[in-house]
Amino acid sequence: MRLRPYLLATGLILSASAPTLAATYYVAPRDATPCASPTGTQSCPFSTPGAAMSKAQAGDTILLKDGDYDGWEISGKAPATPITIRSQNGKKARLEWIRVTNGSQNLVIQNLSLWPSNPDTAGATRISVSESSQIIIDGMDVRSAEDAADYPNWDSATWANRDIKGV
Repeated sequence: MRLRPYLLATGLILSASAPTLAATYYVAPRDATPCASPTGTQSCPFSTPGAAMSKAQAGDTILLKDGDYDGWEISGKAPATPITIRSQNGKKARLEWIRVTNGSQNLVIQNLSLWPSNPDTAGATRISVSESSQIIIDGMDVRSAEDAADYPNWDSATWANRDIKGV
């Protein structure tokens, strides 16, 4: 009987020091029907990557569902351990561009497609990192045009008609 208070106190200390579990947040593409009160779950995803990033903490993962997204600027996000941002299914989430700025750090950006949605934006920069550190960019599909993966089959006229100055 005398051990009970000690066991209770030990249990409280252990539960107070237990690490929090990392969360996974989902984001729906721009043409998806929005959830009434987005929570970031798979059944009620956030409507923009920025909304998920504002909720994400150190160690969390943001999964972008298949589909098209606008451009995304990540500014000043500096968790103690990395936040991972990736496509839910391979590279089937396509963004216009990503900019990481203003002291952001500890971000892992992987398995996303960065393509223009219209010819007017074909020459734009797809990904940029400035004034930031510890940013890992991995497994990206970066194109200046949606059909750029077919470039080995382009003839000289196709190449000549493209005024592309890099990604």
